[in-house]
This record gives sequence, C-alpha cells and structure tokens, in this order.
Amino acid sequence: MGVYTGTVPTFLAAELPSADKFTELSNLGLALTGAWTTWSPTLSNLTLGNGPPVVAKYRQIGTHGSVDYVFGFTLGSTSTVGTEPGFTLPVVPATSPYVNATGVQTPVGMAYYRHASGSPASRIGVAVVFATSVASLRYNNHTTGDSLAQITATVPWTWATGDYLTGWGTYFPA
Repeated sequence: MGVYTGTVPTFLAAELPSADKFTELSNLGLALTGAWTTWSPTLSNLTLGNGPPVVAKYRQIGTHGSVDYVFGFTLGSTSTVGTEPGFTLPVVPATSPYVNATGVQTPVGMAYYRHASGSPASRIGVAVVFATSVASLRYNNHTTGDSLAQITATVPWTWATGDYLTGWGTYFPA
C-alpha cells in the first residue's frame, strides 16, 4: 500500500474498535509496514540514457502526515549529470519550513554518491528544496568545508558508468 490518507481512528482503551475503525487501523498498519509506492520523478539535470531504471519509492502517513522517500540513479555509458542534479519529490512539500521566499536551501533528506572507479570513492550530502517540489542534490566538500556544495558534470568527480547518486528522507507535504 505505502500511502495512507485516512484519519487515524481513536477510541477508548476499554472500547473495542468498530469495524470501520478496525479497517482504518489495518490500512494504517499496511502503510507503515507494507510495500512502498513507486513514483516516477521528473529528473532535473540528470539524463538516464542507458542506465538501469531509476529507483523511486515513497510512503505517506495521513493526508498531511510525513512522507518518507528513497531515490536512486545509476549511470549507464550514455547517462549524464549536469549542474545541480535533482528530482521531483513524490508529494509537494509544505511551503514552510522547506521553502521560503529568500530561496534558503532547506534539507529534506540525506544523499550518498559513489564513484565506481577512482578517488574519492564516495561523498555524502543532502537533498535540498529551493522554491519548488524539486529536491536538488548537494554534497559535503571536505576540502572547503562547504556542506552544500553544488554538483556538476565534473564535481566532485567526472561522472562515469556505474557511478550512482542516492537520496532518502522524510518531510511534511503541503
């Protein structure tokens, strides 16, 4: 199931839940423990080419409850990474605190980047939202201390076949 948009039922401790409430509790349990829902993100400054399918799954708890997501992109020989790569989130994030009028970068998750051949072999980073529902991927530049350094086709390395970008996190929807 992966997505629960109902209202979490309430009842007294000594009260047995009605059939309706039991169904709602069952649906909530499935959303928490069941299979996550696949979504098709729009890629920003990422070209899949002949790479393997993008991994994009999420679950949402309640209409206005939190959204958990995972995203994975592996490069094939014809894949490309441009400046400020990113992806649309499965559900539009809340305006505040993730997006503000000044465009402050607000993290909505963590990120990990792996270089299949070469050094450095990996980097960690964050997924940030500016003024849309696009999560932009940034990395922690250990050399300069910039925790939100911009990724490009050649930074933090020249991207090649087998390299991958991943992101995961939790945020509140609009």
